[in-house]
Order: sequence, then C-alpha cells, then structure tokens
Amino acid sequence: MIQGLGLGFRFKYLENLQTQAHSIHWLELLVDHFHDLDAPIVAQVDALLTSYPCVLHGVNFSLGGSDPLNPQYLDLVQRQIERFNPVWISDHLCFSQVGTLFLHDLLPIPFTNAMLDHVAFKIDFLQEQLKRPFLIENISSYVRLKGSEMSEAQFIAKLVHKTGCGILLDVNNVVVTCHNHQESIAEFCDALPWSQVKQMHIAGAIHQNNLLVDTHNQPIAEGVMGLYQQIQKQHGPIPTCLEWDSDLPAFSVILDEIARCQHVCT
Repeated sequence: MIQGLGLGFRFKYLENLQTQAHSIHWLELLVDHFHDLDAPIVAQVDALLTSYPCVLHGVNFSLGGSDPLNPQYLDLVQRQIERFNPVWISDHLCFSQVGTLFLHDLLPIPFTNAMLDHVAFKIDFLQEQLKRPFLIENISSYVRLKGSEMSEAQFIAKLVHKTGCGILLDVNNVVVTCHNHQESIAEFCDALPWSQVKQMHIAGAIHQNNLLVDTHNQPIAEGVMGLYQQIQKQHGPIPTCLEWDSDLPAFSVILDEIARCQHVCT
C-alpha cells in the first residue's frame, strides 16, 4: 500500500530521487511517459521502484468518450502493470479521445444517468481486465454542459456506488472548478463518499481574467492548501501526490512544497 506524501514522477528528478534523503514516500507514474518500455532510462526507473511503491495514472482512457476503450492504450497499460506493479490505476472523469485522435486535453462530460451507465460499464471492464483497483479523478472545469441531471460530486458518488471504484480527489481541481462556476466547495465535499477517497492530488494554478486555470506549474495556492488541511484533519490521513508538470523547478522547490503539505497536517 501507499501512505504519506508522493510525487508525480518526472525524469528530471530521477537522480535526486536516487541519491537524496527526503520525505517523498511513493511515486505516481504517468502512463503516457512510458510508451517505450525498452528505453535504457526505464531500467533506471525499475531500480528506483525497488525503493518506492508506485501508482499508475492515465490521461487517455477517455471514460466519457463515445468510442470504446482504445485497445492499444489498454495494451500499453497492461504492459506497464506487469513492469511496474502499481498499487492501483487512475484516470479522469472526462473524455480525451475521438476516434483515433488523442485530444491531449481533459474535456467535461454531462452528468446524466445515461453517462453514468456509460462510464460505469468502462470502469467495470477495466477493473476486471487489469486486475487492479481503479480510481476516478475530478477534472478542472471551465464550462458546464447542458442537460446534467445531478452535480459532479453526486455523479462521482453514484459511480463509486455502482462500480466499487475509488476516488482520486484532486484538491486543486475542486477549488478551480468551484471558483469558475461559483459553486460551493462545502457542498461538493459533503456529497462525496469519503471512505472511497483513496488518494489526493495537490498542485498549483493561476488566475487568468476571471478564471482559475489549472497549470501544474506553480506552488500550491493558499486556498488549496487550506482545503487540503481541512480534508486531512476531517477525513485523513489520505495519501497525497504533488503534481508539477511543466516549468519544472529545482528539486529543492519540490521538497519545499512537500514540506508545506506535511506542515499543515501536523
């Protein structure tokens, strides 16, 4: 199992993770960073994982898309499961693919009963096929689609009840989405089945015009850190992964952010 604070693995930090004493307890590997499992650097990741448990995080299952699950992507995930032995697998409540075209974005879905059945069917298949627990993550949202029959959190709760899947709660995404749609963070949190929140993400965002934009290239905002502290005190301890995806800083900055997360939970 995993516990404590983890890091979204980026190749830039490979040597730091190999050689430095620090308080990172586990790693989250992105499926799409490991298309070539025969690359020499992957052998170094193999060696690293003798010291760290890991989880596997996807961005292209496209659970809300109308197309069937992509067999090539499924094969890639299966080979990574065999190689890295992750504790669980996660992806987002969104669509990200149309036909053979990967959109490289996490796009929103309507929260309807028909969509609930559609996503649940895919999750049931994945949990049976991949033989690993599956976690669903809330995305950052900038538009709400017409026709929704329930809130996002209610949809997630029903999905968990229907499939038995877990939740990867992105705390930053909760703040971003609720800000952008003028929705209540408290109501979002109250609707969740907290016993099924198995992991959290925490990351940085920026203000752009009247929106919060999820960028994953900034220190964690105080509002996000405050919500994270509240959740950990009320429902924790919940394993948490720091995400920093672009404009990667020095490893010392990563450790400072990890230390901030530790501090608010003590």
